[in-house]
Amino acid sequence: KDANGCAVSPDQYTVSYKGNTNAGKAQAVVTFTGEKISGNKTLNFVIGKAGQKMTVKTVKKTVKRSAVKKKAKSFKAAQVFTVKNSKGAVSYRKAGGDQKLGISSSGKVKVKKGIKKGTHKMTVKVTANGNGNYKSMAKKVTVTVVVK
Repeated sequence: KDANGCAVSPDQYTVSYKGNTNAGKAQAVVTFTGEKISGNKTLNFVIGKAGQKMTVKTVKKTVKRSAVKKKAKSFKAAQVFTVKNSKGAVSYRKAGGDQKLGISSSGKVKVKKGIKKGTHKMTVKVTANGNGNYKSMAKKVTVTVVVK
């Protein structure tokens, strides 16, 4: 609108942007080019961080009882988890479940020695820390280990 509160026709101005490709402060610069109106107007605004669309899937692991009778067995994160569309560093934390199962912050799943035959489960919280443009996000998944 002009100084009198009247709408300004789109053919009497152009809009350009500065710093609007990432989260943070940005500007819109309106340049007036009409006969009755001229000059520039800078408008400041903030672009917020976007949410993530991370997905996490797990694969059931099977171990023989004889392999964990006297020593622990471990699985690398890539053998158990498929994490897609994460932004920032990914970390893992046990959120509940069988005491004979454990996990490191890097996602290494540990089956402790002496675990009994059967199906064992633990809940794991998988967190992507986010970055300059994306918020952090966490998902809980269930890891299943079958001891035969």
